[in-house]
Amino acid sequence: MKEREADGQIRYARAPCVTVRRATIADLERIMEIEVTAYSAPWHTQTMRSELEADPERKVYLVAEVDGWMAGYIGSHVFAGEVHIATVAVAPRYQRMGLGELLVLTMLAYAVEHGCDYVTLEYRISNRAAEQLYQKVGFIPVRVRTSYYIDNGEDAIVAEITNIRGSRYRKKLERLIERWGLRHEYDVHVII
Repeated sequence: MKEREADGQIRYARAPCVTVRRATIADLERIMEIEVTAYSAPWHTQTMRSELEADPERKVYLVAEVDGWMAGYIGSHVFAGEVHIATVAVAPRYQRMGLGELLVLTMLAYAVEHGCDYVTLEYRISNRAAEQLYQKVGFIPVRVRTSYYIDNGEDAIVAEITNIRGSRYRKKLERLIERWGLRHEYDVHVII
């Protein structure tokens, strides 16, 4: 049973069921609802449609559902041993509940399981929450892309994790997933 608190956050009387699964074209409308609330320069619906309809081995999109309601998504491009995380978003009412981190960890596990060598992404230089999350899971800033964001010309930090197939990072990822589970009381199901 969920209850909305005065601060707008949702609190649960029991552990909610969180399912992380492959996104489908049927998820497009809800993904776009989240997209336009999460980003000042959201992707166009047709761009997202193309991503979801692309070869699922090359474009990997996952959604996180809380008790059957889509709370967030992550999308990546897979090529030449690299996973490039192109987008991550969580609906405002589900933010600060660990779901963005769960999506990133799940994508990292996907990359490891599919034999990728490294993972890359970009984030706004002003986005301290993203920076903290990405550094927590092992991303290292490697360069700046100047004037990357079209809405305001803000720079982007390019970050990466290399050698994710190595035993050192695999062990780190296992620990990160275990710690996430200890911090968050969810009944988690990953179906990808």
